[in-house]
Amino acid sequence: MHQNTYISDITLEDNIMNKFNLITVYNDENALRASISKTGYTFGTDWNTDYININKTTRKNVYQYEIIGTRNWHILGINVYSESKEFKGIKEFKPLH
Repeated sequence: MHQNTYISDITLEDNIMNKFNLITVYNDENALRASISKTGYTFGTDWNTDYININKTTRKNVYQYEIIGTRNWHILGINVYSESKEFKGIKEFKPLH
């Protein structure tokens, strides 16, 4: 049986400075690959993803996700602050068209 593959883009955080998105490749049964995209004002910061877990729920195209990572703040190339971040939730994955 051949299964279709889809790409979904879900906003995890959107503030005045930047935006975090979860980009997931999935099929009708599982999430196959996932990554975090950070856009907006990124000067002086970087993001490191430590952990991504995505599980299908009993509802069609609805997934539970947990992402853990670190945002590092830099001044002149020196790390001045590290902020741990966690994103958790349940979302319907909708294919990009």
